[in-house]
Amino acid sequence: PIYRDKHIENILIRRMEMNLSEENLVCYRVFCQYIVQVFYHIVKDLREMQRLSVKLWPKFISPCIKGTISKTSTRELTASLQPYIKMMLRNLNHHDEELLDETNNGDGKITDESLDRLERNKLNDAADIPYYTKMLLIAAYLASYNPPKHDRVLFGSQRIMNKRNKRKEGLRKHGGATKNAGKKNKIPLSLQGPQSFGSERLLYLYRSLVVIKQGGGVKSVYCDKQIASLISLKLLVKVSRDGELDEVKYSCLADRAYMDAIGSKVQLKLDNYLYKSYSS
Repeated sequence: PIYRDKHIENILIRRMEMNLSEENLVCYRVFCQYIVQVFYHIVKDLREMQRLSVKLWPKFISPCIKGTISKTSTRELTASLQPYIKMMLRNLNHHDEELLDETNNGDGKITDESLDRLERNKLNDAADIPYYTKMLLIAAYLASYNPPKHDRVLFGSQRIMNKRNKRKEGLRKHGGATKNAGKKNKIPLSLQGPQSFGSERLLYLYRSLVVIKQGGGVKSVYCDKQIASLISLKLLVKVSRDGELDEVKYSCLADRAYMDAIGSKVQLKLDNYLYKSYSS
């Protein structure tokens, strides 16, 4: 069955509460809340979330055991976990059980050298897929890591952009901006994992990218074969269930290093299209 995020969080806590002291249980609750918030968009399977918690919990509690971070310093603890979160997000579809161990040095920290080695491997392993399938994969990556409103900033017509700018100017003059307008997500976009997106948005981004590269219209936007190919390569995953009446939704599983390699093959710099608050 597919559980809601709070249900998964509570199940993870219940399975561990008998094995932890009261002090460590408080830390474990913070840990579970954090990893569920990060991974739930792409991992709704309870067993998979359990696997992630087993791998990441020792990394989370390790600074407390060593005495470098207090158990009450939740912000520092979650920050210390972020390199491992990034590593798991990059390789989530590979299910590499030894991944965290392979990137550690002797004191349990991820080293720059090990990260560089993995990134070089990603570049060398970039698939030789057809040109238009590459463009579709780039569109899927942008859809997964850009907020939907950013699509209009990238590809909207000048008329739409002018209206948007005038509306913003009017809000500033009349004090209509809300207090929450300047707030940012608690978790950086790069650590939230790939978000799901609808097929219509995917095709819109794909068509817009092809128009930019070719300077003309797109003959066809039927991409069933390309989508099936990306799914078979485990670069794209269907996240909507069969039988749902809404449009089909997907999520991109490719990591940033792989996408940079794909972008270089089609002479497209990914940084120019990613939302500015995305941090790799």
